[in-house]
Amino acid sequence: MLIRNGYATRKRRADNPLELYDFMLAGYKDTPTDKLLELLAHTGVSPSEVAALSQPKLAELLAERYTESIVWNSGRGAKAKDVGSTEV
Repeated sequence: MLIRNGYATRKRRADNPLELYDFMLAGYKDTPTDKLLELLAHTGVSPSEVAALSQPKLAELLAERYTESIVWNSGRGAKAKDVGSTEV
């Protein structure tokens, strides 16, 4: 356990995009549907396009969108997509 800015945190590490996705999904799996729709709207997904999806599917979609964004913004997105690398 680490202490940062007065808060105890656990050191977490995702060694590849799948682990990152699993971490994101675990964090959002119990989030209410309305909140998931709100968060998805910030990722460019139209709520009307996904309104018919179940809560678990919305959580999966959000975890996927966040994982893609993190991988891409880490500067390694092109490498991961182009050559099938799982490096994050």
